Amino acid sequence: MSGIGILAGPYPVDDQLGGIGLRLWEIAQVLADAGHQVTIVAPRPSDFTHPGVTVSSGRPEEVAAASDAVITTDLPDTRVLLTAYEHGTILVAENAPPIEHLHFGSFAGPNAEDL
Repeated sequence: MSGIGILAGPYPVDDQLGGIGLRLWEIAQVLADAGHQVTIVAPRPSDFTHPGVTVSSGRPEEVAAASDAVITTDLPDTRVLLTAYEHGTILVAENAPPIEHLHFGSFAGPNAEDL
């Protein structure tokens, strides 16, 4: 079992979630179901619950330092990345367009299947 931190940045993971917040919540659930302890650092507290997942509005630096791996989005705080690096934490950037966006020509283009 690993401790995985998910840094949601400005994206909420609460009753107003959508888009990236929803993706992070879904990723956290899958990782927790696989046996990992997941902490999501979101901009505000949340009542969401799932076994193995904690949503925190605490300090992302502390989560980065205490986790085996940290998942960030398109807006990572450089200071938090440096903290993770200093502690040997694996950094993962989750920054691909969601599958549901592939029907937009600007994302899909001529090589949609490759994307």
